[in-house]
Amino acid sequence: MARDTIIYKCECCGAKFHINFVTRKVTLVERPGGKKVQGLEDLVELTEEESRKREEKFRHALEDSEKEKDRLNALFEEARKKAAREKNPERPPNPFDLD
Repeated sequence: MARDTIIYKCECCGAKFHINFVTRKVTLVERPGGKKVQGLEDLVELTEEESRKREEKFRHALEDSEKEKDRLNALFEEARKKAAREKNPERPPNPFDLD
């Protein structure tokens, strides 16, 4: 490690960033598990790739949620129609009328 380089450890992901404070550039990124990234461009590329993956997962979750909503609406309508067909003309006794 050179004197003009500092190491910053990210508290959330555990990655270590080697930062040259003279040139103000990230020179090395050490990810947990031994994966190393050289340069800021690689880090930006990885971040964009992770962003695309998160967006894809969100889109799939949204589609699944819409499908589940449609399925539950169909079940509700079916139960409502069934209840309308089996309508009992006789109302249950009112407990206040038993006096």
